Amino acid sequence: MRYTAKGEHNRHFELFDENGDSIGRIDYDGWFSVSVTLQYRGMEYQVAPANAWHTAISVTEGDREVAEIRHNWAGHLVLHMADGNTYLYKHGFFDTRMTLYNADEQALAVMQPDFKWSKFSFNYEIETNENYPEAKDGLLMLILIYCCNNKKRHGAA
Repeated sequence: MRYTAKGEHNRHFELFDENGDSIGRIDYDGWFSVSVTLQYRGMEYQVAPANAWHTAISVTEGDREVAEIRHNWAGHLVLHMADGNTYLYKHGFFDTRMTLYNADEQALAVMQPDFKWSKFSFNYEIETNENYPEAKDGLLMLILIYCCNNKKRHGAA
C-alpha cells in the first residue's frame, strides 16, 4: 500500500491513502515541536515527552497510553505499542530513506522525504509491505511520520 503525507510549513501534515483520501493529520505546536496532536479515525491522540530529556515520548488517547517512543544507544527510535508489538525506526546516514522494522527485522514501511521549497516543508512517500497487517495501520504511519520529523528536529539542533 502507498501513503502520501503532505506537509504545510512543517507544522501540519496530512496523511492520504493510495486513493487520495485523507486518513489522518499531525498538528505541531510550533516548527518541529516535540508535542503534537494526531487525528486518526475521529480520535485525537496527544504526543508529548515522557521525561525531561525527551528520550522517551508518550502517545496517548485520553488517559490511555497507546505507544511509547524511545531513543536507543544506536541512534534509532524504538516504538513500543500498547498491543505488545515493538518496532524499530532506522534512518540511514547517507540514505534519505527511513525504514520501519518489526521485531523480526522485517521492513514494514519505507519513507522517502521530498522537500518542497514553495511550502518550505517536507512531503513523504510511504511504501508499505502488504504482507503485514500492521503496515496498513494509519495510526502507525502517523507515528512513523512523527518519528521522521523528530529525527530531523534532533539533526537540526
